Amino acid sequence: HGYINSIGFDMYLRLLEKHSNEIKGMKTQDLINPEIDISVDAVIGENYVNDENLRISFYKRILTAIDQKNLSEIKNEMKDRFGKIPKEGENLFEIGKIRLIAKKLGILKITSSSASVQIKFSSDTSVEPSKIINVLKNKKFKFIKNDLLEVFLDIATSAEKNFIFVKNLLHSFQ
Repeated sequence: HGYINSIGFDMYLRLLEKHSNEIKGMKTQDLINPEIDISVDAVIGENYVNDENLRISFYKRILTAIDQKNLSEIKNEMKDRFGKIPKEGENLFEIGKIRLIAKKLGILKITSSSASVQIKFSSDTSVEPSKIINVLKNKKFKFIKNDLLEVFLDIATSAEKNFIFVKNLLHSFQ
């Protein structure tokens, strides 16, 4: 009872959940479902897949893809069934790739605006602070909290360029 009061109930529950999952053989990264907020059109258009239930099914499968191979299989299935995937559909798969990399790195959330990119790390991220500093040595950045990184972009960029920046940044953290 005194231990719970000293660290707080919320933290106690997180530690308990983490320990319970370790006993079950689950890594904490397996439980992370990163939120990706990048201002880019990323949809399966009605004019591409006109059946609403099928579109929803594809969204769900893309969101829950377990690895790059699984994502590629879904993409190939869409191409086989409906032809060339429009740009906004390709963007959806790129966000799926970003989500998978973020999950692997222990990143909880990525938010992008025209001026900066914010990355919220989980408490047990695999990204070392020294790696972040090395990767961003020529960029302006700051840690807002221990777990929240903000990288400032040199000039206000388009959503498309931001998208590419985020992908490259995550790849360099691996």
